[in-house]
Amino acid sequence: MHAYVGQTVSLRLIQATGEGDQKRRKATGTLDSIDANVLNLTSSDGQQFEIALSNIDKANLIYEDA
Repeated sequence: MHAYVGQTVSLRLIQATGEGDQKRRKATGTLDSIDANVLNLTSSDGQQFEIALSNIDKANLIYEDA
């Protein structure tokens, strides 16, 4: 998965992340970093997420025509 750092990914989560009105189970954005337990994602609107790998139900790489 380290090969995909900097790429756009779409995630479906097991449990919602965020607070208040910002809770979401789906997140799409640029993969900033990943380690053994957590990945960091920045959405297109600038929100940053720290998501536990154990909370990811499904992950897809978004194709970008260069």
